[in-house]
Amino acid sequence: MVNIIWLLLLLAGFAAAAWQGNIGMVTQAAFAGAAKSVDLIVSLAGVLMLWLGVLALMEASGLLQKLAGLRHCCAICFRNFRQIARLSAALC
Repeated sequence: MVNIIWLLLLLAGFAAAAWQGNIGMVTQAAFAGAAKSVDLIVSLAGVLMLWLGVLALMEASGLLQKLAGLRHCCAICFRNFRQIARLSAALC
């Protein structure tokens, strides 16, 4: 349903731009948005690679196995997590 609403908004924007004769501005804005999205992807990929490298070092050093032993502490801290998940699923 939301996809249909977005499609209608997009088509209405194109129709309004065509009616006013500003299709060139729409094209420029689309290319500017695409350029910004590529910049965002490149910056996020760098951060992702950094944390994957840290995770690989933790795994090679054995620290990851030691941290996995703390799952019992997490179970105590988040013992109501399943109830919260069911409540949030019921609300959505």
